[in-house]
Amino acid sequence: MNTLGGIYPALVTPMRDDQTLHASLIPRLVEFQIAAGVDGIWVAGASGEAELLSVEERRVMTEMVVEAVDGRVNVIVHVGAIAPTHSYELASHAQQCGVDAVASTPPHYYAPGLQTVVDHYRKLADVCDRPLFMYHLPSCTHVPVTLPLAERLLGIPSMAGIKYSDHNLILMRQIKQLDPDRLTVLFGMDAVLLAALVMGADGGVGGSYNFMPEAYVKILALHREGRIAEAQRLQRETMDFGLGLRADLSPMSASKFAVSLRGIDCGPPRPPHMVPAKDQQQRMRQCFEAHHAWLEGLAARNDG
Repeated sequence: MNTLGGIYPALVTPMRDDQTLHASLIPRLVEFQIAAGVDGIWVAGASGEAELLSVEERRVMTEMVVEAVDGRVNVIVHVGAIAPTHSYELASHAQQCGVDAVASTPPHYYAPGLQTVVDHYRKLADVCDRPLFMYHLPSCTHVPVTLPLAERLLGIPSMAGIKYSDHNLILMRQIKQLDPDRLTVLFGMDAVLLAALVMGADGGVGGSYNFMPEAYVKILALHREGRIAEAQRLQRETMDFGLGLRADLSPMSASKFAVSLRGIDCGPPRPPHMVPAKDQQQRMRQCFEAHHAWLEGLAARNDG
């Protein structure tokens, strides 16, 4: 079985009320996820507000997650940054910490050409000997991992997978088929994880995994057992719950508040993400209560 596949919460970054890093909460977040049965922790992704953190804060996150995990599950660290030099620094640091893999968005903002993107990943491979993940997040980076680009990137010996965050499952499947035994595909659209699994994904990375990890662990298990109808029902439940919580909020704002409803107050998001207003918080509490019995029951069955 693919050792880098499975369910990875894109861990939220806990903050104090003054929006400084609340590092002492990281072990609690990690324990909550491991108790739910996840296969790994994804550090400093979009749901972790990576582009809003300093390089030093991202280093601290990596160090503390690796320490808290203590080898029990995989740790994959996202090192992508607008400044490529920051990516290389973070990748080198991640290797020193002993992570299982690193991932990076392509260079973006300045609309790089294909060769610039290839050179970026080659440089990452030069400074870090960990397995490397390309990152397809076109809605944010506007630099898609096209099929020709994926073919070029597979020329890098340490290229091991792709974090794929897009609804185009045809392209996802085409990239997977370039080297199916080598490439681990971790899918990043929480509400349709099951569809991606059916199309060949090896697992998922998600922001809503932060507050309902048990559900996604179960979806993957049901898919592997061929119990697709049960997985469909569970996927629909997660969609209703996640979309009901989020409404008009950003995913980061909704996830952080929802984690607090599971008992770990991760503080506010950083701007431009907004702290939920009082009426939004009340609506989110009502949505949580409507799904609470289902979620707690699922957690109890997982414990059993």
